[in-house]
Amino acid sequence: MKICKSLEVTNAELSNKNKQIEEELLGKVKAEDNSEKERDLIRSKIEGLLTKLEDITPADP
Repeated sequence: MKICKSLEVTNAELSNKNKQIEEELLGKVKAEDNSEKERDLIRSKIEGLLTKLEDITPADP
């Protein structure tokens, strides 16, 4: 009976740890997604600025 109770406690602890790890992973996935969106936005702005610069700077022959 003691072994069964001990295993139940261990199982509950592992289940809680698993939930905690899943929540951390979800947070990291969201952060990575936000970071990727931010990089894309920055890249787009840089490309737009480069295009404007090319439009106002005469090209050397």
